[in-house]
Amino acid sequence: MKIRDDLLRREAQLNTVIQICSGIIRKAPGGALRCRQIKNGSWHYYKLRRNKDGKTVSKYIRSSDEALAARLAEKDYAEKTLRLAKEERNAIHRFLNQYKPEALTDAYRSLSPGRRRLLGPLSEIDVWADDTWDTPAPQGFSSHQEGLLFQTRRGEFVRSKSELLIADFLYEHGLYYTYEQAYYFNYSTGSSTPDFTVISRSGEIYYWEHFGRMDDPEYVQNSFMYKMDRYARDGLFPGKGLIITLENQQQPLTSGKIKQVAEYYLL
Repeated sequence: MKIRDDLLRREAQLNTVIQICSGIIRKAPGGALRCRQIKNGSWHYYKLRRNKDGKTVSKYIRSSDEALAARLAEKDYAEKTLRLAKEERNAIHRFLNQYKPEALTDAYRSLSPGRRRLLGPLSEIDVWADDTWDTPAPQGFSSHQEGLLFQTRRGEFVRSKSELLIADFLYEHGLYYTYEQAYYFNYSTGSSTPDFTVISRSGEIYYWEHFGRMDDPEYVQNSFMYKMDRYARDGLFPGKGLIITLENQQQPLTSGKIKQVAEYYLL
């Protein structure tokens, strides 16, 4: 899975950083560095060390010996970087020890067929749990199945050629989507069926609505304006959880437009 692979690559990078920092510290001179800027804007450097009584004493580093100051600065930076790299590596280890993505899949698969049927093609929770995204979703939850005319590359049927273009683009680019999955509003007990529910590469959920008859005033009023108002009441706006594409007879939706929108929001 991508998350595990990314973390393992990051761990390998951190191991390299830890190895480099450890080498720098091992070869560095003893003591630490103190910097002080004086009135004319120049800097004075001091080497700090502990004496036999455990007290910290400082010794001025002459400008002719600035290489010593540079090595002490590098050592201080390496010590800080080493500490942070080890903390991050330990955090990765703790996460990977508890990271069991298969548990979500198992939870979904353990449901009886009757319960799965009630949840629909995939509920918003199951979007993260199921690993069969590339198989056709059942159409049994569509309110008017007679309009499903165009078969996508994934195998389900959609209502228009424009929706076919969108579905095939999402499938070809490995983006998880469901078609006409119910969205339940938070501000009311009602629901909507956005054309597509899509998970972006960054893990965000978007609802993609395509409005294909924008030259029809009645359609604009009863479909476009009505849906936009309902989504806005629920805190969904174009670019914020919601993707909108439009077309009319003079300006049909094109593959180039779909690509432009998907690259901005999803890829």
